[in-house]
Amino acid sequence: MGHSDWKPARRSVACSFCCTCCCCPLVALLFAAVALPSTFDGSGQPGDVLRRELQADIITALETNDWSAVDAGFGKKNAALIIGDSTGVRWEREHGWMSLDGEYALASQTKFITALTIYRLMAKSNGRLTPQSRVAKFIHPWPKEPGSAAANVTLAQLLAFTTGFDKDSASKITCARAAEDSEVTWVNCIDEIAEIPIEHTPGHTYLYGPWHMVVAAAVAHLAVGKPITGPAWLESVRREVFEPAGITEPVCYDGVLSDFPAFYPVLGSWYTGNPGTKYPDFAGGMRMTGRQWQKVLHAFQFGGLLDSAAMASLTAVHTAEVNQAFDLRAGSYGYAQGCWRVCDAAAEEEAETGKTLTVQERREMCNGTDPHPRVVHSIGAWGYYAWMDLTHGYYGVLVYSFAVSIVRLFWVGLFVAMFVSLVTFCCCIRFHE
Repeated sequence: MGHSDWKPARRSVACSFCCTCCCCPLVALLFAAVALPSTFDGSGQPGDVLRRELQADIITALETNDWSAVDAGFGKKNAALIIGDSTGVRWEREHGWMSLDGEYALASQTKFITALTIYRLMAKSNGRLTPQSRVAKFIHPWPKEPGSAAANVTLAQLLAFTTGFDKDSASKITCARAAEDSEVTWVNCIDEIAEIPIEHTPGHTYLYGPWHMVVAAAVAHLAVGKPITGPAWLESVRREVFEPAGITEPVCYDGVLSDFPAFYPVLGSWYTGNPGTKYPDFAGGMRMTGRQWQKVLHAFQFGGLLDSAAMASLTAVHTAEVNQAFDLRAGSYGYAQGCWRVCDAAAEEEAETGKTLTVQERREMCNGTDPHPRVVHSIGAWGYYAWMDLTHGYYGVLVYSFAVSIVRLFWVGLFVAMFVSLVTFCCCIRFHE
């Protein structure tokens, strides 16, 4: 090729290469989305299914100390699993890129830590705060008109998400997960939430969401004379949960999307919570390791973190007659306070038929309000899963995050896309010489 012919060709090849490189992140995202199902049997929230699959083998292993069947059932999934009982850790396994020592976003599992912290503060309130305490007694802007639905809302109803909020009005209140650069304070957010209309009788409708926890945490702090600030809440979590459980690392609230790098397309641009100066995401902002979770569950179930009455109250089913939110198909039977109570019979029925059972159908199938076995679980949006089997006396933590998985696969896809682009560029140059 002559010199005059090379310049336009060179420009054409260079432009093609630049365009290809610019498309690499999109190609990588596509690759990650396609490859993600292979990381854990195609499921984003596999915890409860895995628990039910391993349940019989775990119970046998706890008696015989032969964990080979559990190990085989867990397989080579990109996840980590730890099982313990009253004696401590009995078995653990790690595979792929998930680690028991790695810190991952809890997402909605944060709700259990929030509820547990509140119950610990309640025990120190000298009777001033109980699950039946009315919110209006502590929150100044909360409606107090005698006889109104709002005036009768209790702390227990906040923690069970049966406050009676109007769904459409509540969805417009975004301060519960304020952006990091937001100027809204915890007190400001409470003022906004207090204006959500209580359209339903408290205790009769269920609305899953972050608003309740913002107010519930404030009620607990006010009851024991603590300030309504982010640093004060982190100190409460440290003193009431981490320290008694034997966790020495600092409390971390980096946000529900903190498993994504800040530069990650779309999701990485949105973080929640800024506990250093304002307030955290009480319903979804924490990060913890699997070993930290294990310590919390052990302290809760066997270490006296709460007395028996408080444990029973926190884990009691508060299934409302009307559900305004999504129906979580993760073995859920009903919401307790910051955690779920499950019914394996109903979960298996829904998995086999694809049908969502009604509240009444679940009650008929699940021994009323006390399903057997008595299992309490906490699940996060990214798949992190922790459970306590109160019937058989053990607990487990599945460390898994499809957010982490998709980021890992994104990097693999990006490397492959850029390598292909480079090879193509070199071939084009060779062809035009």
